[in-house]
Amino acid sequence: MTKVWDAVVVGAGPAGSATAAHLARAGLDVLLVDRSRFPRDKPCSEYLSPGATPLLERLGVAEEVERSAHAKLAGMKVVSPGGTVMCGRFAATHPYPSPRPYSYALPRTTLDGILVRAAARAGATFRDGVAVENLSYDARAVSGVIVRTGSGRWEALQARVVIGADGLRSVVARRLGLRRTSPPRRIAFTAHVADVAGVDGMGELHVGRSGYVGMGPIGGGVTTVALVVPLARVRP
Repeated sequence: MTKVWDAVVVGAGPAGSATAAHLARAGLDVLLVDRSRFPRDKPCSEYLSPGATPLLERLGVAEEVERSAHAKLAGMKVVSPGGTVMCGRFAATHPYPSPRPYSYALPRTTLDGILVRAAARAGATFRDGVAVENLSYDARAVSGVIVRTGSGRWEALQARVVIGADGLRSVVARRLGLRRTSPPRRIAFTAHVADVAGVDGMGELHVGRSGYVGMGPIGGGVTTVALVVPLARVRP
């Protein structure tokens, strides 16, 4: 007899893993799939703001994230195109107190692994290296997904609900006609740079007239640098 999952969650990033964890805790039979093999890295600023703390606590991973964070940032420094510098600290006194006086800096390999394990502890089944290629339908609605495994085998997975948490180029959204693929207008580059002078305990955002650079220490004398510019400005 073909197994029918209560929910198949497509994409094991933060949104997908958190969704799978909450559904599994509610007693549902949940399958979480991702096309990549874990652990896997992703281009990211590797910055988790204090506002995420209540969400991490609800998932039961706040302490693990704090232990795993390679660095903590006390606030942000923003530099305008004209050179004006604005600094804000999370511990500052104002009408909107931060849940914590610092943010976390940790790689996506670490964060995503923590969240996937939380989903599994809650009772969800996780399968990596499984790419959703299409949706299946019954007479009324979506009834599951068609996947290709890492070995090239095709499978039909049945589900009462399919949740697309597979990001900017979501296969689920495209197959439902909810999103049209359009050429990107901006491009991002990320790198880890050692021994950057003057970066100490604060995240930085240097804003230009057509792009920006984000920087933040991640521990061990290493700084994450992320550059975002219009694609039209990039030359081969």
